[in-house]
Amino acid sequence: MKDLKIASIFLIFLALTFVFTVLSLLTGSRESYELVIPEFESRIEFEGATSIDNLAFNPMTKLLYIADSGAPEIYVTDLNGNICGHLSRRSYGEEGISSVADLCSYANGILISDSLERQVFYFRCGSKAAEFIEDGLPIDFVPGKIATINDREVIVFNSNGADFIIVNEFGRIEKREVLTENAKPDITGVSFNNKNIYVLLGSSACIIEISSEGERKVVLKGRKGAYTPFGLSINSGYFLIADPFYGEVIFFDYKGNEAGSFGGSELTERLELPVDVDSYGDYFFVAEKGGAQVSIWKRK
Repeated sequence: MKDLKIASIFLIFLALTFVFTVLSLLTGSRESYELVIPEFESRIEFEGATSIDNLAFNPMTKLLYIADSGAPEIYVTDLNGNICGHLSRRSYGEEGISSVADLCSYANGILISDSLERQVFYFRCGSKAAEFIEDGLPIDFVPGKIATINDREVIVFNSNGADFIIVNEFGRIEKREVLTENAKPDITGVSFNNKNIYVLLGSSACIIEISSEGERKVVLKGRKGAYTPFGLSINSGYFLIADPFYGEVIFFDYKGNEAGSFGGSELTERLELPVDVDSYGDYFFVAEKGGAQVSIWKRK
C-alpha cells in the first residue's frame, strides 16, 4: 500500500512537470537569472558626428552598426572600435538612405528604417544599401521602429500610428495589425524574445507584450520620479532601457520592477544622454547622444 502511494505521488509529479514544461514552451519562458551588472569596457568616439542615437550589434559578424541620424550616416566598427565601413546619405538621383529612424540586426548585416524614403533598407559592411520591402507600403504607413523576429521575418512599426506590419525574407508584407493599447506616436523601442513581441512606450513608461494570448501591459516602476525610456533590449530574462533623464541603462524584470542599473554612478564611467541600448551575451552597447559616442560594457 505504501509503495502504491509513493508511485501515485511520483506519477502526479511527472504529470505536473509535463504540464509546466508544455506551458513554458507555448507561452515562452519568463525566467530571470541572477542579475550581474556589467562593468565599463571601452568607449568609441566619432569625430564630426552630430547625434549618435541608434545602434545594433550583429552577433554573426561581431560588428557594431552605429547611426548618426543628424547626418545621416552609419558607422561600422568592430568591438575594438576600429571603423571598418560606413554608409552615408544618398546623393541626389541615387538610391540609398535619406534618414535613420531605427536599426536592427538581420542576417549578416542590418536593416535600416527610413521614414523619408518610406522604406526599409538592408545593409552590410562592404556593400551598398538595398531596398528590403518589395511590396508598396500603405499610404498612411511610415516606417519607424523595427525588430527582427527570426531569420525570415521582421516587424516594422508605423511611426504615424500604433499599427505594424510583418515582412518576410522576400520583402513581402504578410500581415498588418494594430495595437489595442494606444501607442501613437509613443513607440521608443521594440524587441522580440521567446515568440513574443515587446513594445516600449516612452511617455507612459510601460512595455506592451504581444503574444499568442493577446497583449499584456507591463508598467515600469521602482523610483519616485518618472522614467524616460528609450531603446529596448532583452538579456537573461531582463528588460533593458536607456534613460537619458537619469543617465543610466536600467534593468527591469518581467513584472516591471527595477532590478539594477549602470552608467550613473560616480564610481564608473558616466553615460552622457544614453538613448539606445543593445546587448548580446555578456556585452552591452549604449548609444550616448550627449557625447556623440558609444560605450561598451561587459559582464565579468
